[in-house]
Amino acid sequence: MSGQSISPLLIHLPIFLLVIGGALDLYGLARRRTAYQHTAVLLLVIGLLGGVLSALIGFGGIGNPATAGPSPSSSLHAIWAIATLVVFGGLLVLRLAARRGWSPQLKGMYIVLAIIGIIGLAITGFYGAELITGFGN
Repeated sequence: MSGQSISPLLIHLPIFLLVIGGALDLYGLARRRTAYQHTAVLLLVIGLLGGVLSALIGFGGIGNPATAGPSPSSSLHAIWAIATLVVFGGLLVLRLAARRGWSPQLKGMYIVLAIIGIIGLAITGFYGAELITGFGN
């Protein structure tokens, strides 16, 4: 990893927390288990904070003294990373708004955002992997 950002080392835990948090919340909603839902909110908060930290490190080049400038993959990775963090931020806002009760519209928006967030994570990860492995360059 010499000469590379430490962001790839840090991002895997937040990704795991975001995916598990979203899935656990959906399970808790389906089964009406509040303990699962409360745990899911905590996982979403920690995962989102970890994702923001990793993005800041990746964008700032912290731990990457040999930054050679942006490539098409890094630009796409950055765009998808920001968009995905915004989606998960929206997911968390919806989840906190739903503490007073879930309306059918709120549930539908939550499910759609969760799916979009997970797809966004996959796309962001693809472009991130291209940066690490040099695939396609």
